[in-house]
Amino acid sequence: MTSKLTVPAVVLIVCGGALLLAAVLWARFKNPRDYWNETQARTMAHAGSVHHAAACDLSETEDEQRKATLLAAFEQSREKYQQEQAAFAQARERFERPLRLMRWSGTICLVLGILVYWLTRGG
Repeated sequence: MTSKLTVPAVVLIVCGGALLLAAVLWARFKNPRDYWNETQARTMAHAGSVHHAAACDLSETEDEQRKATLLAAFEQSREKYQQEQAAFAQARERFERPLRLMRWSGTICLVLGILVYWLTRGG
C-alpha cells in the first residue's frame, strides 16, 4: 500500500529533475551574446587599454604640471573603465540569475522529493 505522500514526492522528484535539466539546457543553448555583444566587449577592452596607458603615463612622468593633466586623464579613464566593468557584471548577472534559480530550486525539489519518498516508503 502506498502512502498519501508518495505521489507528491514523485512529483517533487520529477519537477526537480526537470528544473535541473532546464538549467543544463539553458547554459548550453542560451546565447550569452544576447546580454553582452561584441561591441560592448570592444568598448570595455578599449576602456581598459586607455586606463592602463593613462596609469603608465602617470607613473613615468616627472613634470608636475604634466602630472596634474595626466592625473585628470587617469581619473576619467578609471571612471569609464569602472562603468564598463559594472555594465559587464550586470549583463553577466542577467544571464546567470535564471540559471542559478533553476539549479537551486531543482536541487531543493529533488532532495525534498527523495527525502519524503524515502521517509514514507515504509507505509
